[in-house]
Amino acid sequence: MILHLYSGRRRRGDVQYYLDRLSSSQTQFYLHIVSLDIVIDKIYGDAMRADTCDFWLNSIRSGYIIAMLAGPPCESWSRARGVPLHGASEFTVLVQRCGRHIIRDIQHLWGLDCVTIRELEQLQVGNALLGFTLLALLEMALADGQGMVEHPAEPEDLPHAASIWRLPLVKAIMQLATIELLRFSQGLMGAKSHKPTHLLLLSLPQLLSCLHANRVRCDIPRAARIGKDQSGNWNTAVLKEYPLAMCKAVAHALFQATCDRPVINGAPEPPADFLDTCKRMYVTAYGESIGADYIQR
Repeated sequence: MILHLYSGRRRRGDVQYYLDRLSSSQTQFYLHIVSLDIVIDKIYGDAMRADTCDFWLNSIRSGYIIAMLAGPPCESWSRARGVPLHGASEFTVLVQRCGRHIIRDIQHLWGLDCVTIRELEQLQVGNALLGFTLLALLEMALADGQGMVEHPAEPEDLPHAASIWRLPLVKAIMQLATIELLRFSQGLMGAKSHKPTHLLLLSLPQLLSCLHANRVRCDIPRAARIGKDQSGNWNTAVLKEYPLAMCKAVAHALFQATCDRPVINGAPEPPADFLDTCKRMYVTAYGESIGADYIQR
């Protein structure tokens, strides 16, 4: 099993699309991709539930899951929150009441002390989902599995801005021998803007060569995707989904890592109830629209 946290909608050319094609091209093993998202399953896809988190963490410990990938929600961390909707596009102050409010900074990485009720709920969701992501990654490390966590790159030009890469917890995880931090531009993979991205990789050295093998541009695009379009929708919404070339690269890296895994004779079979849950979360129908950044429960 490969666990895809916060997978969002299925679409042609996503990571599962390529993993399914690669898996079907061989007969040595069967690869099953679980889409963990609240839009897929209200219980087993809801990482805000303690029992759901325990279920998946125990499944990793039991050896039923060999790899994970996750892109925890970044909307409460985004540097775009501090950019005015009109006029200047520079990040000039840490707290400004225009567009979406800044609700984190370098001194308050888990959230500012004074926020609105809605912003507090956003912080709670963002913190909880990031926390579950990091727990799952650590469990994968203990289980000798593979993993990838994707999030916007640390803003090197904004020393006071919040970023998960500035969290002491994440810095501690990066000290593990099997962990590697990779920075690249999703624009090279077909995104409509630069979108600098950091990838926290667990035992996945194959990814760098796979990214280079699948890049579709030589130069980083300079266009910005900040603010709203003429219909009032956020321009950053489309950037939540990985470019197809990036999906293909991630799928190939995970598949190569799976092929390289040693076969463990006598490994216990997953229980029937676990397999039934995974089957329900193996999604084949393609979605029509990109989900909202923040879903109120």
